Amino acid sequence: MSDEESIYNLIPRPKQVAAKGPLHKSKFSRYNPAAPRKTTGGGMYGPPPGVASNQSPANFLKKHSKDTALPEPKKFTYSDRRKPALPSRKERFASDQNSGGGANDAQQQSGQKTKKGKKKNFVKDNYKAAARVKGKYLPVDPAATNPRHPKALANERKHKHFGQVPKYLSGVKQAIESEKQYVRQMVEEKESEEATQQSKLKLLSEEDRVELLASLKARYAELNKQYQLMTHKVELDTLSNVKRKEELESALTYIEKSIEKLSKQHVFVNQ
Repeated sequence: MSDEESIYNLIPRPKQVAAKGPLHKSKFSRYNPAAPRKTTGGGMYGPPPGVASNQSPANFLKKHSKDTALPEPKKFTYSDRRKPALPSRKERFASDQNSGGGANDAQQQSGQKTKKGKKKNFVKDNYKAAARVKGKYLPVDPAATNPRHPKALANERKHKHFGQVPKYLSGVKQAIESEKQYVRQMVEEKESEEATQQSKLKLLSEEDRVELLASLKARYAELNKQYQLMTHKVELDTLSNVKRKEELESALTYIEKSIEKLSKQHVFVNQ
């Protein structure tokens, strides 16, 4: 009856509520001292079962609460890497006097008199010693002792043909000179030809120029009329028509160039 249409289907039906099952109780309950304790990664949650936590929430671990006091900083020095300090001038002078050596040095430093009773002038003595040995020793050439010296390297580069022009360069120079002579000759010939051509030219009179220009324009109009009669043909069926069209195009081009030349103010023609 529910599958078929009926007026009873309009009556609202009560909702069916599913009955709840019993409440789940975990076997790891923290409130049951006899129940096993749940651990994760070697630790456990909360205090042990049955033990209340007496720690106050405000008493937590604070920053630097477990730091230890460091000693006062001091300068670090190496004790096993430094050499002993050199003795001072006074200490060395005292040691020389005690050992008996360095009497001459002490006498020179203190400016004491020599056995003859005169003070020794070291500058003058050095000057005399240098004058005595002057001329006995020749100056040393650095190129003789140092093979990498610029003078030594320059001497190594010198050979029996050093500074001479190679033979092949003389041949190259001759070839270049002959080419220059040929080019110079060609330029002179061209200039002479242009001079002779200019000598054969004469100025066309204004009457002749106007007459030639009028005749060329009339000829151009006549040929252009013939050419226009052939342009409407899309396909030229015979070879004579093709040849005639090409001749008209070349003639019209030649006449256009001639008209352009004769349109100038001064026109020169060959005699």
